[in-house]
Amino acid sequence: MWETAIYASANLPEWRGITGLTHSLPDAPGQSLHYRIDWQPPEIQEVSVRDARMRFVTEVDREVGLMPKYSLGSRQRLVVQPRRPMRLEVLSRRYAMPLLALTAFAADRPDAIIEEHYLHGKRQQRIEVWRAGSVVEPPEWRPKGLLFHAGDLADFRLAIVRWWRLYEKVRPALGIFGDHLNEGSSFSRPRLITLHTAICGYTDARHGHRDLRKLRAYAGVPDEVTGCSNAALGLFGAARNYFAHLGNPGQKFSVAEIEEGTILATRRASALMQASLLRELGFSKTQTTKFLQRHYLNWPL
Repeated sequence: MWETAIYASANLPEWRGITGLTHSLPDAPGQSLHYRIDWQPPEIQEVSVRDARMRFVTEVDREVGLMPKYSLGSRQRLVVQPRRPMRLEVLSRRYAMPLLALTAFAADRPDAIIEEHYLHGKRQQRIEVWRAGSVVEPPEWRPKGLLFHAGDLADFRLAIVRWWRLYEKVRPALGIFGDHLNEGSSFSRPRLITLHTAICGYTDARHGHRDLRKLRAYAGVPDEVTGCSNAALGLFGAARNYFAHLGNPGQKFSVAEIEEGTILATRRASALMQASLLRELGFSKTQTTKFLQRHYLNWPL
């Protein structure tokens, strides 16, 4: 039973976009060229969710070399303090996994929990957990490389509460959607099946149906932005049925059409899921449309 949990995901620093670092050049002309680097701890963003207080904190690592060398590197962590001590796996399921699903969704690329620590103050114990699985390194900083950033949220705390509630309501759908995202730029028949499972699990638990046309109406994004016309949604469903059950694809689509359209069908359905989740976080239809248009600018859907 542990009193505190600390997590970090590979995409968390870039998603939050906060470092606390500033740098400047000398003001007076003629002075030797050098940089001044300062670090000021940013404000801690605290959110209360189910049975716990969560704090998004920014920390800094300092490195001093033997030669004239000095560096500062910032990192992001989620510190969870449950109202009562909890078992390690309960903490991981309730807090680490929703964090991972959020940052994978926001970045639209592979992600993983790269730090996992548990503390118990009274026992003076601290452990670090290493889990088997894929290794994801924090990516190079790309200011505009994500679907959206934490700074885009009108109310950060409210959005986090919404996400944690949604994750628990539709569990394990958002985690399965993260499995789909962890395939990165690789597309396959199993990936399409995984995505279909995630979308159906989400719509069933959240909206009480599995009609992707109704989900499209909920997102409120034009078909030309996601590519999810009625025909495209039909192809996505037919592909899932064909690959999952290995049966006759039916009369509407041929096997060749299904196989040739697998990649595009996956991308389009993923964009529809992204649009729906953006709406869940409180973004308007106009904002959601702009995010998707910018994100898929080089890959028309």
